[in-house]
Amino acid sequence: MKQCNPRMLYFVAGTLVVLAGCGKKAQEETLVPSQVGINEEVLISRNGKPLLTVAEFQKTLKDATEADQQMQLMAQFMPDFEMQFFKQSELRKRVLDLWASENKIAEEKEYKEQEDRAKEALRTILNQQMFVKKNVGKVSQEDVVKYYEEHKKDPNFLINPDGVEAQAVTFASEQAAQDFEQSVRQHKNDLGAAAKGIKKSVDNLGVVSQMSAIDPKVKARVLAVKKFPTIVVVKVNDKDVWVVKATKHVTAKYRPLDERVKKMIEEMLMGSKIEETFAQKIEEFQKQYGLEVNFTYFERKQKEREAERAKMMQEAQSKAANKAKA
Repeated sequence: MKQCNPRMLYFVAGTLVVLAGCGKKAQEETLVPSQVGINEEVLISRNGKPLLTVAEFQKTLKDATEADQQMQLMAQFMPDFEMQFFKQSELRKRVLDLWASENKIAEEKEYKEQEDRAKEALRTILNQQMFVKKNVGKVSQEDVVKYYEEHKKDPNFLINPDGVEAQAVTFASEQAAQDFEQSVRQHKNDLGAAAKGIKKSVDNLGVVSQMSAIDPKVKARVLAVKKFPTIVVVKVNDKDVWVVKATKHVTAKYRPLDERVKKMIEEMLMGSKIEETFAQKIEEFQKQYGLEVNFTYFERKQKEREAERAKMMQEAQSKAANKAKA
């Protein structure tokens, strides 16, 4: 059996949610015969009456793919993309509408309740979208460039950190590590050759930086190296001693301000502008429209929860103390 593409199913599920919010009228509209031009090809018909033409399908397909980059990729690499989209979206929609119409699904109580919730959710989404459109200005390219110049050394833009490229061999005693260090020097600082001679593996530490998740003593010693290559012995504890070869210093590299980075910054700045505008305007409109808000309810609930948490912690501490005495 041929499996459905998850991405396609995601789109179709979203389509059905919107349709559910439109109710019985939307179902009936999908069953109304299409206006067909001369020599226009029909994809779905019923009792000789066309319900969907190729032109209508192509418009729906175009709108869907333009709104979704993943679907654009699918359209390029899936030879049967149009067929799958048609079967999982347009054909399925019309079959379900016929089924719902024949069974009077829109008249059921559960359907009406879900329809009301869907309409409420859709209204909220559209209100927010229109609010943003009318109250939040666009992010300029100057803003994008300024943000990049001020934050280009942030981790978000980091390709590789500033640090030291290193390798290591670990030992269970300080004496063994010191003996190995001498062997490495005899092998002209070739850590791999010396390790091979005693059948030990070499751990490639990559670029050791302040962000590296290795022992702090090892990290500090490696980052302190100024001359390369250098062999250092680091004693973590009596049974964990490292022989590290610091190969070279690596300068931090950051992502250039290409189109992808510009888009990322633009979306981030827009998100900040939206939140700032909501915070400002909602309070302003709340006063303008005379809304009286009972914030004391939430303050009371917060105090109640804090008291409950304090009580639970006190009980846990008391149990732990009693257990210790026992």
